Amino acid sequence: ELTQGRGWLLTKPASNVEIKRTFLKVTTGVRQPTVAIGSEISLPTIVEKLEVTIPANSTASLPIDIMPPLDISLGDDIGISKAVTVVPVDLVGHRRGTFNAPGVISSDGTYGKETVLLENADRDENSATQRDLDTATLDKINDDDLVKVVISFPANTKPTGVGLKLKHEGMKVDGTKTTFDSAVVREGASRLNFYDDQGNKLTDADLKIDDLANPGSNYMAKIVTAGTLTLFIEGADKFGMVGASDQSETNAKYMGGALLTLEITGAGAVADSGPRLLVFRGGFFRYRQPNMQPGEIGTLEFCDGKGRITDTNTDYGLVIKSWTGRSGKTNGGDYDEPGENGHIPPGWRYIYKRSDFSATQRNKEEGTGNSMIVRQGNYCRWLQDDNTPNYATNYLYKQSIEGDRNIGKPSIPTTTSDSGQTVMFKFQTEVIPPNTSQRTDIQFHPDGKKDGTAGCIGIQTYDACKEVYRYLSDFKAMKLKVEVGAP
Repeated sequence: ELTQGRGWLLTKPASNVEIKRTFLKVTTGVRQPTVAIGSEISLPTIVEKLEVTIPANSTASLPIDIMPPLDISLGDDIGISKAVTVVPVDLVGHRRGTFNAPGVISSDGTYGKETVLLENADRDENSATQRDLDTATLDKINDDDLVKVVISFPANTKPTGVGLKLKHEGMKVDGTKTTFDSAVVREGASRLNFYDDQGNKLTDADLKIDDLANPGSNYMAKIVTAGTLTLFIEGADKFGMVGASDQSETNAKYMGGALLTLEITGAGAVADSGPRLLVFRGGFFRYRQPNMQPGEIGTLEFCDGKGRITDTNTDYGLVIKSWTGRSGKTNGGDYDEPGENGHIPPGWRYIYKRSDFSATQRNKEEGTGNSMIVRQGNYCRWLQDDNTPNYATNYLYKQSIEGDRNIGKPSIPTTTSDSGQTVMFKFQTEVIPPNTSQRTDIQFHPDGKKDGTAGCIGIQTYDACKEVYRYLSDFKAMKLKVEVGAP
């Protein structure tokens, strides 16, 4: 009697959440064309993916179709035999951490297993607040933006002609879609760095096995005997940046990142047959503006979550750093009316750097000798203005005043710079549709007199300006969420 083969995935005790597991179904076989001994001919190996779900509060999955009904038509052959092996495989990502202290296992998301990683987020070895952008070497203690990835594949499983490869590619995700196939678009390079369990950098040649029956001796080959393989990944320059430009409202609608797939290769392998891990690019700014109080102190935060999923859905993650800022003037009016000096309107914006500065935005030097006066620009912050003692008159240096001379004249940068005494910068923000606003030219910049802005986010202190400038410069295609009336 020829019957269909079925199985079930069991768990004891029952879990109060849904459990999802990925299996590979490997079908091998031979056909015998004649009665002669040794005339058997191997059939092509076929590898397919089985997605198995155990519902919440259940101990068993729905039935799994392992072997379809056999076709009894032999054609010219006198016999056909097939064998099906069900192989459990997995690809698990942890949360951000260091090499020596990885984060916990990340939970599943809307589109499957996922984790979040920052771009260019190596911690500088000499500072807890700055990054060195050195993704060529690995500091196991201080580099705090590594994700541990563990691949599972049954030890000593060696089907002939079947390969194994960790495929990685760039992706953009439309958070308004509800399924993987409709939301995820593969696009460009992954922009990830890979390291082995000793911290050595890996290449693509280290991340594949051409034939499991003859696995070779590269790093991936360890999984054949050990059954598991541990990797660490880090986001390199422009990781998770969607498209080539940071000035695109269309691209700003997407979440960027990389897609990892444990791909089964070789004859008979079905495309996309292995488990997947979505690595989202995290990191965004959040500005919390006191309600109806333009010009008052607000809070600017850098968060490590995915950020904007949709206009009404935000993944905040953890706050990495926070600063104070002012938006608008204390006598400002409607936040969405141009020229009213109101605070920045609520909603989502994307950010890009500008280098055009007007005369009032720069420092200005007048006179010579004891008649010299230096006035602080609207978009500048002086180190001396935040120190004690500071200049006799804030935002003003006079050569004729002994106290000012003892502190020293501030530097006068001619371009955007961080010279050690003066910070000057501006980064433009633009609305991400479907948000709308009548306000234009709303920017990040230093608050020269600490008295508010025309609606931009003015950073208050010299040290904060240095840090915000670094974050804005180091992370490409950043986004900003403005919340009005948030605590």
